[in-house]
Amino acid sequence: MKKSSRKWVYTFVVSAAVMALVVLLASPAAVAANAMEIIKKITGEKMDKLVKIEDPTNSLDRFYASLAQTAAGNGITRIAHYGDSIVEMDRIAGQMRRRMQTAWGDAGHGFVLASRPQPWYRPMDLSFDPSSKWICMTLNDKSIRDKRVGYAGVYAVAYKSKADTEIGTARQSNIGRGVSRFEILYPVEPGGGPVEVSVDGRKVGSFNTNGSPADAYTVIEVPDGEHKLELRAVKEGTRLYGVVLERKNAGVVYDSLGINGTGVRYWLQADTAHWIKMIKHRNPHLIALGYGNNEARAGNSLDLTSYRSNLKTVVTMLRDNLPNTSILLVGPIDQAKKKGTALDSIEVIEKIAVIQREVAKELGVAYYDNHQAMGGRGSMAQWYMARPRLGAGDLTHPTEQGGAVLGDRFYTSLMNGFKTYLQREGLNKPRAPQYPETLQKVELTR
Repeated sequence: MKKSSRKWVYTFVVSAAVMALVVLLASPAAVAANAMEIIKKITGEKMDKLVKIEDPTNSLDRFYASLAQTAAGNGITRIAHYGDSIVEMDRIAGQMRRRMQTAWGDAGHGFVLASRPQPWYRPMDLSFDPSSKWICMTLNDKSIRDKRVGYAGVYAVAYKSKADTEIGTARQSNIGRGVSRFEILYPVEPGGGPVEVSVDGRKVGSFNTNGSPADAYTVIEVPDGEHKLELRAVKEGTRLYGVVLERKNAGVVYDSLGINGTGVRYWLQADTAHWIKMIKHRNPHLIALGYGNNEARAGNSLDLTSYRSNLKTVVTMLRDNLPNTSILLVGPIDQAKKKGTALDSIEVIEKIAVIQREVAKELGVAYYDNHQAMGGRGSMAQWYMARPRLGAGDLTHPTEQGGAVLGDRFYTSLMNGFKTYLQREGLNKPRAPQYPETLQKVELTR
């Protein structure tokens, strides 16, 4: 072989090795080749206070089996975190997304609404700029058009023509910087209208929401990287459920699905068949239900019997219709009220936590005691007095720093359960099958 040829071969081999190393380092999941390596990785992570998840029937195995496959470099694990304004603010859920994606791979931001239902709806690690021509209608609004309220219990309606929104990858973050697939979710209905679609400032087509009633989705594929999707509803009255950002690589997607002012009972007002269809389309491996904080505002007047019944009805409906999905009840955090010059915890929170624990055990789903993770009775007063402040001035919500602490503690508990699962099952269990498609796919008109 000539000297020049040998030099070319050497250069090629070294370049290939460097590229392989870059790919390996770029994907956190790629380094976890077997169960022991995954366990070692979990053990080496910085963890917070541990409150063990209660799961006597191992109902979270379906979720852990999927996460184990993701950690080994195979496919996406999706988490759907429902709840109230604490979830809507994306502080606990946002920190969970950061921890999960940093450890096991960033497979995209996940679901985001088409507009803001509240001023504080500002999803972390995402560029999001809806115009003022949208109104969001939520599950607990008495004036909702119908009971089809989408995957998150919210839809955006254009109250003026040419309502636009921009949704894209994060501008400043270590995660959320890539997308290879935008998916738009919306209702098709009589009186709907065309929606123009642009990517990175270039119009790529449109779709029409006018037609016989159905729930639909439209997909826009892009080269993996930083991108911005722009939607413009041409006609007043057009509705959108939201947009999904995902990637093709192995990793975690964490959907934050909170609604201000809601409790679990509000889902009984929705078209439940429609809701289940929307969930099956997203195919989550874990559903976390983070309710109880708004119910606690009723204080001692809360009807605990009705609360228990409503919770059982919703959880049973999800469990029976989503056999491939694990369900985890996430308890309320501590809240406080002024009592003279002192701050005292709202007593009914502990009663709500007891009911959630009992319902979870009775129905064979998992339970996480968020109240104890925060510190139990009196913790909101302590968090409010802390510096930096961890509890907000309303004595109900965590601050941004407090949300990060609660997210870290939730992650610690979930990873403790994951490690126990791996010690018991290894990588032997496959990921549960994906649910059959339930929505109508609509192609872009170019």
